[in-house]
Amino acid sequence: MLSTFSRPAPEPSRAHPGGVQTCRRRLWVAAALLCLAAGLRLVALDGVPPGLQHDEVFKTVFVEQVRSGQYPVFFDLNGGNEPFFAYLVTATLALFGENLLALRLPAVAGGLIGIAALWSLARRLWGQAAATVAVFLAAVSLWHLMDSRVSLRAIWLPAFLTVAYYLLWRGLEEGRRLWYAVGGVALGLSLYTYSSSALGVATVVLFGFWMLARGERRAAAGLLAASALALVLGAPLALHWAKVPEAGVRVQDLSYELTALRAGDPLPVLRSALRVAGMFAFVGDPEWRYNVAGRPVFCLPIGLACYFGLWLCWRRRDQPQFAFLAIWAVVNLAASAVTGSSPSTLRAVGAMPAVYVLAALGALEALRGVSGPAGRRLASVALVAALALEAGMALYGYFLVWPAHPEVRDVYRADLADIARHLRRSGETGPALVSSEYAADLDRLSFEYLGFTEIRPRYFDGSTSLLLPAEKTSVFVPASRPLAEPLMKVLAGRAELQHEASSFQAWTVEPGSSSTVAWLAEVQAPWPGPALQVLAVELPDAVRAGKSLEVVVHYRVSAPAPGGHAVTVFAHLRDEAGFLWSQSDALTYPTSDWRLGDEAYQLISLALPADMPDQAATVEVGFYEDAAQPYALQIGPERLAFTRLKAGEVSIEGSGAPLDSVVAQAVFVGPGPLVGATVAPTVVQPGQDIEVSLWWEGVDLGDFSGAEAVLTQAGEARSLRTQAISGDGTSTPGSALRLRMRFAVPADTPRGEWDLTLRVGRTAKEVALGRVFVGGVERTLEIPERPVTVRVELGGRATLLGLTETIAPARRGQTIDLELVWQALAPFDRNLTVFVHLTDGEGRVWAAHDGVPAAGVRPTRGWLTGEVIRDPHPIAVPTDVAPGRYRLIAGMYDSDRIGYPRLLVTGASTVAGADWALITELEVLE
Repeated sequence: MLSTFSRPAPEPSRAHPGGVQTCRRRLWVAAALLCLAAGLRLVALDGVPPGLQHDEVFKTVFVEQVRSGQYPVFFDLNGGNEPFFAYLVTATLALFGENLLALRLPAVAGGLIGIAALWSLARRLWGQAAATVAVFLAAVSLWHLMDSRVSLRAIWLPAFLTVAYYLLWRGLEEGRRLWYAVGGVALGLSLYTYSSSALGVATVVLFGFWMLARGERRAAAGLLAASALALVLGAPLALHWAKVPEAGVRVQDLSYELTALRAGDPLPVLRSALRVAGMFAFVGDPEWRYNVAGRPVFCLPIGLACYFGLWLCWRRRDQPQFAFLAIWAVVNLAASAVTGSSPSTLRAVGAMPAVYVLAALGALEALRGVSGPAGRRLASVALVAALALEAGMALYGYFLVWPAHPEVRDVYRADLADIARHLRRSGETGPALVSSEYAADLDRLSFEYLGFTEIRPRYFDGSTSLLLPAEKTSVFVPASRPLAEPLMKVLAGRAELQHEASSFQAWTVEPGSSSTVAWLAEVQAPWPGPALQVLAVELPDAVRAGKSLEVVVHYRVSAPAPGGHAVTVFAHLRDEAGFLWSQSDALTYPTSDWRLGDEAYQLISLALPADMPDQAATVEVGFYEDAAQPYALQIGPERLAFTRLKAGEVSIEGSGAPLDSVVAQAVFVGPGPLVGATVAPTVVQPGQDIEVSLWWEGVDLGDFSGAEAVLTQAGEARSLRTQAISGDGTSTPGSALRLRMRFAVPADTPRGEWDLTLRVGRTAKEVALGRVFVGGVERTLEIPERPVTVRVELGGRATLLGLTETIAPARRGQTIDLELVWQALAPFDRNLTVFVHLTDGEGRVWAAHDGVPAAGVRPTRGWLTGEVIRDPHPIAVPTDVAPGRYRLIAGMYDSDRIGYPRLLVTGASTVAGADWALITELEVLE
């Protein structure tokens, strides 16, 4: 038991009538304060905050993990989350349904439990008056309101800490191990609430050493034992962080000041600590997300009382309860002092109860210092006025100022809430579409948990896409996600504006196609039937280099995608020589929302390099799933199959790049007119291309007469054949235009380092471009024994001899490692790609592996006549394929040409005009 512990004067005995009256009055005060806190945390919960922020909605992702049978000790997604709150949300959603109240109820409960625990702890250590003032401040404080009305885990840290500290103080006073044990358990559970929870354990450890220094060995032993128990309970969390380092990525991202301190620079931590020290009366959290930005924790009078309370703790540091309070506050404020954007009220949340007690003690001590009845009455009135001022400012700031701020409305997606309210008031029951930045996941969850309507809209990202369904539909365009200008023109031509508010527009779209083209191209996907019909591709006639080329792909859904398929549309800009100058991929109309007959417009912006010369460039578009080969497009009545649709030509007006940008990316060759050059790659295999770029200043590229590349080594020289040259126009002084060309490394080039020299221009100026390493390959003319023989010819260039091993029956989900055997018949003039497909009887492709032969090291242009090449291709059998017999087929195609044209296959087992060969049949088992 603590011999030096001094408690407030004891309450009157329950046996005395006055004691019973005091007890009842105390209970009424506690109940009134708790009711006040509950009312402030539940009132208008569907309107303040003005919507749902994504960190709240992400809790439902964790809930789905739990419902699927996963029970992690730490949730790694979204920067990492301790698990207690996620499990609590899972329970409330199961009990009360999936709605806003059930989502935020755990935070409300955490706030109220923390306030109740604060009453018990503060009354026990500092008396009834201090408990009353501290709990009142907690009930009305902007800080506490913010954290207990949003579905975030942080509010449970002060709740657990206050409960744990109350239990440990019972152990200190009564000397019973049971209190230390249950206090240690509560302290250990706090580690599963929030990132800064370890500071709560550090508080007990430091206080234990403080007690030890005073000679209170039994008390210190109890506290340190409770801390050890807490750390044992938290060990699974620590083990997870050790195994999964990225689990703590959020903490690492926020610890810049601490990182600087470790590097020997204390200034960032000192600046941050000063801001934290001033957060109670002078400065505030700069983020609108969890504060009226810049507002201190308290109004000035209460804030000054808080500082006075901290001084009081220092003055009475010989008394354990005051020393403990100071350690609690200072240690837990450190989380905000060593992280960015300080002072952060969220990261300092562990100190929250201690701060309220400090303010209460300071205010009451100031009141006691006033002498005389009149002075004390005046001081009491001043205290009540200060508390009323704090409550008024906090409630006005939280319920009126904060939710109306544009940044808050944006973070909490108030526009989605406004749309939901509009649907509820209007009574609409028909289909609806919503433009949304996070169309595939978070925004749709936000809308559903707002709980205002039974309508579940479909979503698209209006900044790059527009959806026009085949039925009459309401289209909502929030102010935070307006449509891009080309898409707004389409919508205005098809829809009628029905409602306009500050936060959104509501349009009504009538059914009917805006295109006069029946179809331009049908996109074949891995599911039955054509997936899409490309109706049109809109392009400008000309674009200046350095600007963006906007491509609008208009398509119609002709077969909704099965679940799990993520389709992407790509756009490429190539010149006449086939060089790729720009590319971009997107599809912001999620496939989960596809409906038969929907029309959609996809805007793709291609950033054009400033150093592009004058030229006519071709825009190609296509579709693919994940990282797979682009889908085939059946084009025109002849049903020609391509994988890239040539959408049209655009005239590029060269403008020239500043010379300093050329120097930054190129080997500097100048001074002019040839000012820069690059070579890629510098490590090649025989048969591969070397691409060379040249930057010219102040010359007419139309006078460019070509180039010759030469590899030299120890007196031996090999001329490289030019594959392509592209570019035209005139570059101006001070800027440079780029020419691009390819040179093929001869197939018989020996292994080793070679000097690359380029002869360019009419004067055949020699430019040394550095060294290129040509890799060596092992060649053989010996044909291996083949368990599976195919022996078909492809385009007269190569023979597919067969497989090195027999393919055994495979189960779903299994990967088949097969190895093709080729023999070169004649030199290749292009590098081709080998494909191996697993197909069913109808020709549907279920699995595929495409690649340059021998995992990229044996390009076909490097094959010598007569040599034999082994070419491995792993095939992953899908888990959703039906058991049965399938075919493995193979062939070659040119990936650099539009449509990926294949070589024709001839042989005894093939049909006329075939562009693939049957390797073997495969039995797929369950």
